[in-house]
Amino acid sequence: MIEVYTKGSCAACLFTKRYLEEQGKTYIEYVVDRDVTVEEIRKRFPQAVTVPIVVIDEQYIGGYTELSDFFERAA
Repeated sequence: MIEVYTKGSCAACLFTKRYLEEQGKTYIEYVVDRDVTVEEIRKRFPQAVTVPIVVIDEQYIGGYTELSDFFERAA
């Protein structure tokens, strides 16, 4: 399962969602301040500094760059 934590006006978040769709991947999106709080994000992902936050099978991946690297390595 792929989870993507985003924020409304985040260009990198849009790129991440578009990339996943182009790869044919389904994901669950959680919008910060709507679905989760900043405090919840900081508690669950202390290593994350910005959004998007991508999690695959409960493993923190990172943001857009780390996501694309992840799929390139898996190919």
